[in-house]
Amino acid sequence: MLKINIFLSTLVKNHKYLQNEAVCLKSKVILERMRQFTLLRNHINMLYVINYLHTRMNIAKEFVKKTLPFQEDLSNLIFKCFCYSKHCTDICSALFQ
Repeated sequence: MLKINIFLSTLVKNHKYLQNEAVCLKSKVILERMRQFTLLRNHINMLYVINYLHTRMNIAKEFVKKTLPFQEDLSNLIFKCFCYSKHCTDICSALFQ
């Protein structure tokens, strides 16, 4: 009877351990998926930001060219100021290259 009780208690402990392991593994999988989704979402958001800035800069560039046709350097300076004011220097530097 004692052997059976020991066997059962060991089985229960192992079952709990395995359950915990399964929960941990499941949590890790969920966290990894969330991380990947966040990276993807951030990437998509970044594309939206780049697209938005690119559109805004093209509009600004056309406006500056029409109003100041001989001031190409000034128009580039205006774009850079727009970028710095929006805290998107990395995106803008990529766009200006």
